[in-house]
Amino acid sequence: ELDCQPRAFSPRGEGLRGETDISFTLTGPADVTVRIYNAAGRLERVIVYDQAMAPGRVTLKWNGRDEDRNIVASGLYIVAVDASGKRAEKVVAVVQ
Repeated sequence: ELDCQPRAFSPRGEGLRGETDISFTLTGPADVTVRIYNAAGRLERVIVYDQAMAPGRVTLKWNGRDEDRNIVASGLYIVAVDASGKRAEKVVAVVQ
């Protein structure tokens, strides 16, 4: 049950929100990894890596920046959440 809101955002904040909320619910304790990939499948950013989290609703933010803290190019990005062997993905759009 992964959700990203808003689905389209602008890291520069030009007319749109400057980040997206990545929300999901854990039914039990889990080690969670959240990664952002570009449309070509290249890893752009790791939001959290193998972080222990408690059951319940979790909300993290992505500000449209890569691992070097540079704003990514406009386009579609895949938000991938791995938790206890399960994976969920959503697509978000970065608009410049």
